[in-house]
Amino acid sequence: MSHQLLRLKEKICNTPHLMHPASFETVIEYLNQRNAEDFKLESPLEESRESNSRYSYNKDIGVAVLNIDGPLSYKPVTMMGFDCGGASYQQIKEDFTYLVDSGAKTIAFSVSSGGGEAFQMMPTANYMRKLATENDVRIITYVDGLSASAAYGLSVIADELVFWFV
Repeated sequence: MSHQLLRLKEKICNTPHLMHPASFETVIEYLNQRNAEDFKLESPLEESRESNSRYSYNKDIGVAVLNIDGPLSYKPVTMMGFDCGGASYQQIKEDFTYLVDSGAKTIAFSVSSGGGEAFQMMPTANYMRKLATENDVRIITYVDGLSASAAYGLSVIADELVFWFV
């Protein structure tokens, strides 16, 4: 079968582990079920998850991640109908509003941007902060690399700001 994990089970059983026996038994039981002839691969979690390149949202736990990557502009930047990358304030506001309306209770901004256009950055930040406050939504900003200029202006509306340094 293509979903059999026989080699993994063999490796786990023949390797010393520093874990509670009950936890080990749970792992072995799962592997035995996966290796059974009548096993059907199901993914109930995938039904409650929604994602695209701009955001991902897990409805079960009410947590969303909104990506703010690349140069920022007021409107999406396109050339001959093709997206030129970056993020637009219009799209960020639209995605944020959608996530709040969908029931997200925590929205994490994943920021990696050197900034961009100043026009409409403050109204966008104020709109998202106000919407979050009105709907009891917690905002967390996670900076992976850089959050400069206009990106920093969006980042600081968060209830919690996390910078990642390597």
